[in-house]
Amino acid sequence: MRLFVTLFILVSFSSIQAQRGNTLDFGARSLSLSGIYTTLDGADALLTNFAQVAFDDQYHVIASTSRRFNLSELTTSSIAASYPIQGVGHLGVRFTNYGFEAFKEQQF
Repeated sequence: MRLFVTLFILVSFSSIQAQRGNTLDFGARSLSLSGIYTTLDGADALLTNFAQVAFDDQYHVIASTSRRFNLSELTTSSIAASYPIQGVGHLGVRFTNYGFEAFKEQQF
């Protein structure tokens, strides 16, 4: 019985990981930290952690591109900008492009 429960738990966690899909890491800082991006601030926060932008008072622009496994079909390109507005908050925009001619996913 103990073996069955252990196998069930292991199989359950492997299927959860399979459902994650393609996790995207943006920027050199995020990639250098093995995909940990929740504490990044500044321009890197524009691509990964929007909540950190609220604590910044500078204008930021960042562009990022990555090609997984050196396949052009798995290329992800992003560009983002943030502008602080005094007394109001921040105005920000991000554009991400993923894929190739037959399948393309874009986020704005």
